Amino acid sequence: MNINQLEWFCLARESLTQRFMTTSLYALGVRPYTHASITSVADGFATVHAGDMDCDVRIPCDAIVDAADMLPNDGLLAEVSAAETYAIGDCANPFNIAMAVRTGNDAGRAI
Repeated sequence: MNINQLEWFCLARESLTQRFMTTSLYALGVRPYTHASITSVADGFATVHAGDMDCDVRIPCDAIVDAADMLPNDGLLAEVSAAETYAIGDCANPFNIAMAVRTGNDAGRAI
């Protein structure tokens, strides 16, 4: 299996996992709130500001799952003063642990 096949396999697996989880959550009656932020949590309720509907919703809850988008964060990298710097893993491209390890390995071999 070459690198392009491995990347495709990882991406396909993540897509299938996401589809499976989404379908399973809907089947359990879970309602996702996109573009939302939690404004408070107290006494078994979470108050969520649903940005797409521009309203606050009070939801009974036992647990809260953070399913936010993973975004690159290279803020610390910009502050480092060194001859060479390499962005790897979640700093460069958040995806999964296997790809993070691979980018670290690639950067180490490039030095």
